[in-house]
Amino acid sequence: MPNKGIKGHKKRNIFKTTLDRDIYAMKKVLRMLQEGFFTWIGELGSSKY
Repeated sequence: MPNKGIKGHKKRNIFKTTLDRDIYAMKKVLRMLQEGFFTWIGELGSSKY
């Protein structure tokens, strides 16, 4: 069986179960929400509210 190389593509994460995949996705979304929240707080602090 030939080794299939993926050229120019990001390596995909291989998950053992769909639960592992879902937990990974939820953690990623949580990180994005945290970054957005801190950006929003910073914008509130610099505005005239």
